[in-house]
Amino acid sequence: MADPSTVSLSPGRSKLGNGVKRARGESEAAVPVIKDHPVWNKGDFALISADNVRFRIDHHYLLSASVFFRDLRDVASNVNELGELVLDDPIIETAPTVHNFLVVITQGYISPPRDARPLGLFFRKYLCVAGMNILEGYIKRSIETDKQRSIECFVIAAALDNLSLCLDAIEHHDGTFPSECADADGQGPLGYIPGSDTYSPQNLPYAWRTYMPAEYLWALHRAWAVAKDTPQMMSTFRDLVRSVREWDKKNATSRDGRAEICEFYVTEL
Repeated sequence: MADPSTVSLSPGRSKLGNGVKRARGESEAAVPVIKDHPVWNKGDFALISADNVRFRIDHHYLLSASVFFRDLRDVASNVNELGELVLDDPIIETAPTVHNFLVVITQGYISPPRDARPLGLFFRKYLCVAGMNILEGYIKRSIETDKQRSIECFVIAAALDNLSLCLDAIEHHDGTFPSECADADGQGPLGYIPGSDTYSPQNLPYAWRTYMPAEYLWALHRAWAVAKDTPQMMSTFRDLVRSVREWDKKNATSRDGRAEICEFYVTEL
């Protein structure tokens, strides 16, 4: 994530790290056509989504919701100097996600998006603790009230690195995939297998697998292969994810060393 302490906030153009930049002072030829959002059109600060929609909002909402924006304010001489941020991540910083983000931070609730994963990753990127708590509460309620969404919630929880929610989702295992699917990710040759068990890894839509961190996907494969019932699958999955985390901690130094050696040889070649 961008480090606000390294940001230059002088007039003109400033870069705020991967996925965030300010587009002040750009030439007309370099600036795409930006449309104002029909609802979010008032406020002293602007967020411009990756698909070129401008959202205006009073800056105090951002400051109260996000550690990132509070840190950004601290390195600016005044809040007006910030002006606007142009977001450029095409996965998690699109207009629907920015809209959902603003609903949460201004109204304190989430209007259920079909795919909550981008919103969760947005909250995590910009250190929105309260927003993440609201989203996690929504996911937990979805798990408990709609068992058909159990596997979807599992995938979202895995993407957010929330082991506890993953275990809740497994506990509410909902059986099989339906014969018809409204989700585009679940359709076609890369979608799920209709009528197949939802937690069988080979039955998951390809897109869902790409959302999941490697340790969660690996643990799901292994737990599914050895577990005889839901409680055993939950405990096996939990222990495997924790074991991978411990392994990663122990091997981080050696991996970093190998990466430096590889980088040296690539540079020399």
